[in-house]
Amino acid sequence: MSPHSGWSWIVVALAGGLSVGLADEKRVDTPLVRLARGVVTSSAGVREDDRVHLSGSPADVDLLEELAVAARQRGGHPLITLTSDRLRRRMIADVPARFDRQPPLFDLTLAKTADVLIAVEANDEAALVGLPAERMVAQQKAAEGVYKTQLKRSVRAVMLGNGLYPAATRAKRFKLTETQLRRIYEAGLGADSSALQKTGAALQTVLSRGKELHLTGPGTDLKLKIETRPVLVSDGVLTPDKVKKGGAAVWTWLPAGEVYVTPVPGTGDGKVLVPVAFWEGQLIRKLELSFKGGKLVVMTAESGLDRLQTVYKAAGDGKDQIGAIDIGINPAVVSPRDSLLVSYVAAGTVTIALGNNTWAGGDNGVHFGLSCHLPGCTLNVDGKAVVEEGKLAP
Repeated sequence: MSPHSGWSWIVVALAGGLSVGLADEKRVDTPLVRLARGVVTSSAGVREDDRVHLSGSPADVDLLEELAVAARQRGGHPLITLTSDRLRRRMIADVPARFDRQPPLFDLTLAKTADVLIAVEANDEAALVGLPAERMVAQQKAAEGVYKTQLKRSVRAVMLGNGLYPAATRAKRFKLTETQLRRIYEAGLGADSSALQKTGAALQTVLSRGKELHLTGPGTDLKLKIETRPVLVSDGVLTPDKVKKGGAAVWTWLPAGEVYVTPVPGTGDGKVLVPVAFWEGQLIRKLELSFKGGKLVVMTAESGLDRLQTVYKAAGDGKDQIGAIDIGINPAVVSPRDSLLVSYVAAGTVTIALGNNTWAGGDNGVHFGLSCHLPGCTLNVDGKAVVEEGKLAP
């Protein structure tokens, strides 16, 4: 999980939906329609007169249309914006560097206006590979006000994809067919929401009362403090309690199923061995991270580390801090044997996030985030296991 990053780069903006097909066409109750209604109703809680920003790519038009209709059926006012991987790349490759530090004025306007953001995260992580890291960091820094404004206004945000959005490039990266990835994605979306809520609430209670986390596994031994830190749950349902808390509590990622906590600043000692990681779509094998006082002090890998190190060096203050510990609770997301699929939400997977943690209720706003998924590990809270060898404890 990571915050909705990058500029929107609006290429098409349509109010009230897309004029695709016959104007009087009657929509049948399809899986896409049901998905859109669930996102709009349960996850985003769209209300009458809400201003709803819908963001995606040209390939997502059918879904965006259904989301717009579902929002309008509840009295909301949808606005659709489109971007593409090619455009994201060209906004750096074909635009003079002197404009990189300009704040994205349209995005800022939308952040100050929209009550709800629903973003389809279909972008290819490899789209920006090879571009100057300094320019990418400068653009991300310029967009800082967008995320601060969204958090301050408690914009209800739903990010649809969560690293599992079925695309050919992502499936190939995971050594899956696109059909296999789509089945995993749809299974994750279809998980029992009431069960996720129950598991999430129980784990949230344990973490909220806890003082110390101890993460162990092959090549991994890390301890950090969590006493009095906020614990948030992404279970796909916007509850009154989340609305009351506001800020990052009203953000959710679909497929859902995560509980996450930010560490006490300055805590976190030990090391983590990540068997498989990806950065801008590039495979990194046996990534080893060593921490002292909550900060990264050594980063090595068996292979594939060069690009990550380049971007990391260019990033700003706070890039080296442990951002959050994330626990997956979705039993429907299962990685096929011999695949390279890693996920935030798979039940029993522990993820260590480095850098930005505003999405988890923290205050580290650096525009750098590295998520390291650790299947098969054990996580103890004050000596009691909540995850044992990659499985959620009862």
